[in-house]
Amino acid sequence: MKKLIKSSILCFFTVFSLVSCNRVNYEIPDHKVIIEKNEDEKWTESTLSNIVEKIKNKDTFLSFLYSESCSYCQKIEEESIPYILKNKKFKLYAAKVDKDSVTQEEIKEFKNYTKEEMDFFSTKDGFISIKRPITLLIENGNIVRYEIGYTGTLNSWIDTYIE
Repeated sequence: MKKLIKSSILCFFTVFSLVSCNRVNYEIPDHKVIIEKNEDEKWTESTLSNIVEKIKNKDTFLSFLYSESCSYCQKIEEESIPYILKNKKFKLYAAKVDKDSVTQEEIKEFKNYTKEEMDFFSTKDGFISIKRPITLLIENGNIVRYEIGYTGTLNSWIDTYIE
């Protein structure tokens, strides 16, 4: 009986880790990152190309990459984005990522500024999509923290790493 329980628990955690819709980078900054404030409580609609330009310019900012068809993106929009915009008043650059708003070239250019394991996009059969919502903390043009998917920890790392 004990062996069956252990096997069941192991199986559950294995399946859960394989189907989980999130991945968090824990290479965290050792200081608080200062982000531009925004008083109007709305995100700044941007494009992936504009995000790349901000990275090239060595800007420090918070970015949200999303798709309108993504349920986890909608969950973050409902729960975490209002916290970022209304409670913290941080400026947030949001870029929609889908076949109508992003090209293969833009994705390739963006990938030049990410680590190899940061596989954010699906470009299967010429169809471009975002795999899950992505929140990026960029300091001086370097991605120092990111969260892929919805883990429920976004608000806490916003509090911990951003000023």
